[in-house]
Amino acid sequence: MTTLGTTPAAPAPQSVADAASARPHLRYLPGLDGLRALAVMAVMVYHADPDWLPGGFLGVEVFFVLSGYLITLLLLVEYDDNGRIDLGRFWLRRAKRLLPALFVLLFLVLVVTAAFRAEALGRLRGDLIAGLTYVSNWYQIWTAQGYAAAGEFAPLRHLWSLAVEEQFYLVWPLVMIVLLRNRSSWSPALVAAWLTTIALLITIGVGLLHHAGRIGECAVTPDAYWSLGERCLPIADALYLSTITRAGGLLLGAALAFLWRPDALARGPIRRHGLMLDVIGLMGLVTLGVLAWRLHFVTPDGADDVLFRGGFWFTDIATLVVIAAIAHPTARLGRVLGLQPLRWIGTRSYGLYLFHWPIYQLIRRVAGNKLSLEQFAIAMVLTVFVTELSYRFVEQPIRTGEWRSWMRRIWHQDEPTARLVLGSATVVCLIVGGLSVYRLQAAEAGPTAIEAGLADGEHDTVSIDELLAGSAGADVAVRQQRGPTTVAATPTTSPSTPTTTTVPPPAAEREPVVAPVVTEAPDVAAPAATPATAPAAVAPTTPATTVPATTPATTPATTPATTPVTTPATTPTTAPPTTAAAPVEEAPPPEPSPTRVSQLAIGDSVMLGAAGVLAGRGWAVNAEVSRQMIDTVPLMQQLDDGGVFGDIVVIHLGTNGPISATSLDGVLAPVADVARVVLVTVFADRNWAASNNDLIRSRAGGNVVVVDWAALAPQCPGDCFEDDAIHLRPDGRRYYADLIGAAAA
Repeated sequence: MTTLGTTPAAPAPQSVADAASARPHLRYLPGLDGLRALAVMAVMVYHADPDWLPGGFLGVEVFFVLSGYLITLLLLVEYDDNGRIDLGRFWLRRAKRLLPALFVLLFLVLVVTAAFRAEALGRLRGDLIAGLTYVSNWYQIWTAQGYAAAGEFAPLRHLWSLAVEEQFYLVWPLVMIVLLRNRSSWSPALVAAWLTTIALLITIGVGLLHHAGRIGECAVTPDAYWSLGERCLPIADALYLSTITRAGGLLLGAALAFLWRPDALARGPIRRHGLMLDVIGLMGLVTLGVLAWRLHFVTPDGADDVLFRGGFWFTDIATLVVIAAIAHPTARLGRVLGLQPLRWIGTRSYGLYLFHWPIYQLIRRVAGNKLSLEQFAIAMVLTVFVTELSYRFVEQPIRTGEWRSWMRRIWHQDEPTARLVLGSATVVCLIVGGLSVYRLQAAEAGPTAIEAGLADGEHDTVSIDELLAGSAGADVAVRQQRGPTTVAATPTTSPSTPTTTTVPPPAAEREPVVAPVVTEAPDVAAPAATPATAPAAVAPTTPATTVPATTPATTPATTPATTPVTTPATTPTTAPPTTAAAPVEEAPPPEPSPTRVSQLAIGDSVMLGAAGVLAGRGWAVNAEVSRQMIDTVPLMQQLDDGGVFGDIVVIHLGTNGPISATSLDGVLAPVADVARVVLVTVFADRNWAASNNDLIRSRAGGNVVVVDWAALAPQCPGDCFEDDAIHLRPDGRRYYADLIGAAAA
């Protein structure tokens, strides 16, 4: 999908050419294959990069309407021809059309995953079973995988919409049998009206159930989830993936089939209105284009309200009028959409959909990464190649029965070479498949590399309760002595360079920051700005403290140029002359708050990954997965009320969603009196990252320093990032901690 990158939506597997060959009285409509081609291309573009076509996923809604129309039309024609519907024959045709390519897909995904992504086998097992049994949509809802979940290798996530289609194929013929056996008690218009009413009620229900606004974790935005036992199921994903809530398009397509049969149109008076249908159909195509360009699955403010509150309905209506124009015998739109290139794509849309998503996944590693233009071109070449092989040598031979002729020719004629090739290929497939299945059943559904790194980072964080209870300082001291949990504290100084420690002076002694936006990386071999030995909660006691202020962005990245700012040493007060009045005894300085933490870092999962390194350098780290800026506003006030803030506070948020000026200022207000506040920008290929970073940079000045992580992250030396290009590997964690230490010094 689905990603965020992003999740998939499948085309209706019922080809128009298949429909025509299945029933001779159903006129072939090549324009419908052309419409399918446009829809599958929109889906593939969206899956490559949602920014290219934000509403490209609406192609699936077009497929649903097409399926409802064609399947209902086939059943009506079969009943008119034979006086009955042969369920066994209908389901056999569906199986011959759907299963061969699906089996090829599942086999290839299993073998490739076992060979190149073995760590993902444990998670793949459930996806394989769900895909094979056509319940992928319900499985994804139950496991809360998320339509837009971005951080996983998910080569079979796209099977959710095939599951919706197959469930429709199982149920709808039974409904049609009941309707057609009681045909005398209803008219086609009445059935169409009832189906339209049900679809409208589904649309209204989806709109009412939709959670408007930002969606955080279950504990933060509980109204955006359904609780079932100990599970929190996102409402947005359930509304998008479930068969019930996506049945509207299928039912509207079925309603049109009752009213708009091509054979009847050719005989009726409306056949003279082809020009009018062309105009209406063209308007429908334009509407589909506008919707695909304007609608989103996720916006910076959360799930798209327009999509869930009418967007699907308008997509369905626009698709209906296009189908009506294509099916009209004298309209020209069908001939235009039925041109050979579009028809070629449309007849292969099932395979294009099946194979493009896992090929994308192999190229980009995880679902949320966007493809570059070069990667997209490579993916398209591979997709078309694999699709054509499947179409020519698997799908068509099995659907038409030609494979039987092949087998008879190979085994009963003098074809030793063909027999050798076929036998060898069969043996290889059995061996490779057997080994892959063995590895699959032995694999454990363990955490991904990202999840494992974050879980380790949690051992080096302090909770809000620990901070308020005053135990964070002791915890940091212990962590500092033992070093990070996941990444050994590697010395970053050269043998000839002595390690120095700088402790920021109190706010009253600090001079203004020279360059509030840090855009140059410090020399990673000189962590002089990283507090490595000073206890986190100890106030400075040295006579003078050197505070390096980072130079402007013109400083070369390889030279950690800093400007020392020296604060004067405390001068002892001269004793008064003996002839003066007795001196007044000065009041002792106030005791520091027992909860005060000198160096506190607050962030999301990016910081969580580096928590071990930061804790080993004296930082108290409070970081959580999926934390957003708005969630942190009350936490900051709570920490301020508890006297937690000390000399330095680092804040790194904005990876997981958009931030507003109000929420950012709400986070900064409680730390207005803190000596040094370090804001970190966002490095993530997400739609909201640029606007978040502009807002963060605008707050630089005064006591606020901005570390431009968006600009500095690409300069990280070594193997720094996980497959999602957001979370950190060991090299990246050390580099990240170096940057924070330099900015905080």
